[in-house]
Amino acid sequence: MLNNVAMRKCLLCLTIFHFMFSSCVNNIYRESLNSDMSVTIVPSEDVLQMSTLFHTHYDIIVPTGIVLTTVSKVLMLDSVMIVTGKSFDGDAHLFRNNGEYIETLIKRGQGPNEAMSVWAVKVYQNDAYFLVNAGTEIMRYSLEQKIFVDRFRLPAEIVAVADFEIVDSDTFIFYKNLTGRLENEYRLYVYERKTNRIVNRWLPLPSKATEYISFAQKDCLYKRDGKIFFYEVFQKGIYELTKEGPRGHIAFKDNEYVMPDNELYGNYTFDSFIDFCMESPYVWAHRAMYEGSSFIMSNYTYKKGYYWNVIDKNRNLSKSYRKVDDDLLFEESFFIEDYLYQTNVQGSARFFTVAYDDLKTMVQSKPREKTDLYWNKHKQLWDIYESGSEDTNDLIVV
Repeated sequence: MLNNVAMRKCLLCLTIFHFMFSSCVNNIYRESLNSDMSVTIVPSEDVLQMSTLFHTHYDIIVPTGIVLTTVSKVLMLDSVMIVTGKSFDGDAHLFRNNGEYIETLIKRGQGPNEAMSVWAVKVYQNDAYFLVNAGTEIMRYSLEQKIFVDRFRLPAEIVAVADFEIVDSDTFIFYKNLTGRLENEYRLYVYERKTNRIVNRWLPLPSKATEYISFAQKDCLYKRDGKIFFYEVFQKGIYELTKEGPRGHIAFKDNEYVMPDNELYGNYTFDSFIDFCMESPYVWAHRAMYEGSSFIMSNYTYKKGYYWNVIDKNRNLSKSYRKVDDDLLFEESFFIEDYLYQTNVQGSARFFTVAYDDLKTMVQSKPREKTDLYWNKHKQLWDIYESGSEDTNDLIVV
């Protein structure tokens, strides 16, 4: 379980960099969404039983052939998978679906097919698109030709974005979460590559607040069933992005756990805002929103504890959990912060990661009387545990 110092360091490291900030604060904050589906986010100490959400079948993939400090994103394709995670050479890599390393797609550097960082990756048709160099450029890789076929720099107004999604081969939506020096800035920009024009700007960005609301927000823009959706921390729901603009997809009802605007948009530093959040009666750092066909999983913090929230789309219900009863894989109960980290959802599959050191802790804490029976059922996990070392990469649990 993370203590306050570790939590602060973790959150602080998620703030990649800061711009020069404007002294004025926009008067347009969050708006309540109108949607056919609305749910309430309420912290609870309940325990989530994994078999109520998932089938008994799972796969475990261990990336081999290269050492990664972490596995931050997994995109599974027909016979290969793209994995983002820092290595000695770069941040984006191609593996076979069994975990065998093929090549590093983007090496670290300033050459024609190199970049200093990879912030996001999306796949459209038969190409992989990478947001690189602190959110300033897009690189396009042909999965068929196995070469980079395009690279372009974003316009100055939308440079240094945090995420993106692809409308079509010529149209992109970019998400900005940090302000620059412009008088009016927006969270979302619709950009045409061919004409090099910004054709739409949606959701004003409150300039001062970006200085302290700088949590890492995974996959703020995502695509499902041909539609594009948007969510960011502290928003009052999930937007669907249409040609006419954002509209409500799922609304979060106001309640006593929603931080009011007059407290969210205040005179904070990053540290003082984290202090306020940890002592406040509000849900905060609600992020990593992964929507599947039946339910949406996300995580947030309340007080000093971590929670999972599950939205059942079929029943229009939302439920939060403090612990997980993993009756599928580890057959033990865990606090959320000691369990798997969700990293993606594709079709009916959800992707989680767990560090090898955490796997060892889980295994070694298992009661002795359960050990033999357990390992007879989970031989693949035992082989990974026995053969692993400090250089073993994060396990990918599907």
